[in-house]
Amino acid sequence: MDSDGREQREDPLTGQANAGRSWPRASWSRVMLGLVLLAAVVLVARNLSDLAALGRTLKRAQPLWLLAALLLQALTYVAVASGWAAVLAEAGARRPLRRLVPIAVGKLFAD
Repeated sequence: MDSDGREQREDPLTGQANAGRSWPRASWSRVMLGLVLLAAVVLVARNLSDLAALGRTLKRAQPLWLLAALLLQALTYVAVASGWAAVLAEAGARRPLRRLVPIAVGKLFAD
C-alpha cells in the first residue's frame, strides 16, 4: 500500500508499481462498446442502399427456399460447434454444444 492507503499493483507491461491511476476495466469495455456501436452506425448509414436492395430481394423470395437457406445456415454453425466440441473433448475439456454454438456464430464476426 502507498501512503494514501491505496493498494499498489504492478503493471504487467512495464513492471512498475501502479497506484490505481489506470482506467478500470469497466471503463475500457464501455469505450470499446461505444466504438463498436459507432462503427455499426457508420456501416449501416453507408449501406442503406444495400439494405433497400435486400428488402426488395426478400419481397421476391420464395418462403420455402428462404426457410431452407436459413436452416442450412443454422446447421453450418452447429457443424462448426460440433467440430470444436470434438476437439475440446479430445483435449479433456468437454463443453456442451449449446454453449459452443454462440461461439461459432461469433466467429463469423472475427474471421
